[in-house]
Amino acid sequence: MFFNIVSLRYAKALIDLCNEDSITDAVYADMKEMEYLLYESYELRRFFMKTPQVNDKMKSKIVAKLFENEFQPITLKFFILLIRKGRSDLLVYIVIKFIELYREQNDIALAIAYCAAPMSESMQKKIIEKVKAATGSDTVELEIRIDKRLLGGYVLYYDGKIYDASVKKELNEIKATLTSKRGIL
Repeated sequence: MFFNIVSLRYAKALIDLCNEDSITDAVYADMKEMEYLLYESYELRRFFMKTPQVNDKMKSKIVAKLFENEFQPITLKFFILLIRKGRSDLLVYIVIKFIELYREQNDIALAIAYCAAPMSESMQKKIIEKVKAATGSDTVELEIRIDKRLLGGYVLYYDGKIYDASVKKELNEIKATLTSKRGIL
């Protein structure tokens, strides 16, 4: 619970500062990139945790060198501030909170589609239009994630709802029907 409160405060402070300087969109792009990097790299997540092998001063230098050409100066300074304040272990949560605040501020709906194979552009457009209609948002961010266990189709998460149009679901329904009606399987 504590990390939620602290993460929200840091994210709110950063988004307020960005709004004042009209750089919110650029910092949002940085935060989306950092979210991706943290999601993909266990080593990076571990680096930002409190690791006794690397002191905060060294950690700040590494972050400055590693991301100096990747992120906006304010984003980089923010990450270094978190390290200096001993809050780098909360970076994942702060990044997520910032992204949530940005989406809320800009009326952006998030939809996550899990599919067995890459989704066509036309299918993505259809999903975005359906989510726009269902949420009333003008903008939808669609994240596509591959999950081969679905066998085909997709599962869509948006606005606290789940729409399952996967082959796996259909097969499970067929199996349940056969099992209950015939005592088979």
